[in-house]
Amino acid sequence: MEKSLSKGSKDVSKLTIALPLAAILSLSACASQNAMTGEAKIERVSSYQGGVLPKPDQVLVRDFRMAPEVITIDDSMSARLHSHLNLLTGAGEGDQSSSQAVAQQVQATFSKALLTELKKGHVSARPEAGYAPAGHNLIVRGEFTGIDEGNRSKRVMVGFGRGASDVQAHVTLLLTGRDGAPPVVVSEFTVNSESGQKPGAVVGLGFWMAAVGAATGSIGDKKSTVEGDAARMGESVARQIEKLMVAYDWIAPEQLPLR
Repeated sequence: MEKSLSKGSKDVSKLTIALPLAAILSLSACASQNAMTGEAKIERVSSYQGGVLPKPDQVLVRDFRMAPEVITIDDSMSARLHSHLNLLTGAGEGDQSSSQAVAQQVQATFSKALLTELKKGHVSARPEAGYAPAGHNLIVRGEFTGIDEGNRSKRVMVGFGRGASDVQAHVTLLLTGRDGAPPVVVSEFTVNSESGQKPGAVVGLGFWMAAVGAATGSIGDKKSTVEGDAARMGESVARQIEKLMVAYDWIAPEQLPLR
């Protein structure tokens, strides 16, 4: 009889663990179906008003500047749990929540998305670092003016823009000349990631379960992070460059992919 009761207690315990886990996984599936899409917001600051410009040989992407004070780290419970779990499991190297780590992640994600999107449009592009440019090149330079990780807990439990991450940048496109001629500023614009206004998915789960789900990544939209923001920004900047290249007859619109 005692063995039977013991077995029943274990079964109940397993069920107690399994039900919340099933709820988390179910909500995770819903979140993935409702993933963030769309482009970042671009506002033009200035554009070239002179004569005909020569076609650049390629696009060179320079690492953007960023000051440490423009980075806001997520200090929510879910973010702290996430960092702790990464350290325990070895999923991340070092402190992934430091300002330096966040800056590196945003820069790497932005540059990769920008270059990948340009190459889809058959535009010759590469990082400027370690390369000695000659001739006419379109240089993409800029500065991240704001990187806010937001609040992971609020993003998951409340939604509707609460706790949203946000990345902002100022971008300048320069056309270099031959024989030491000064570069021409072709375009300047600002970019805002505008992380979305989705509702929270876990109101019924309770605070602790939601915090754990957000920390493990089983709940929440992975695109609603500074990395997701940086990727959308990179893609949007690439499309802005492609539009400019079409306008100056540097490339044919037919070579760009349908989007």
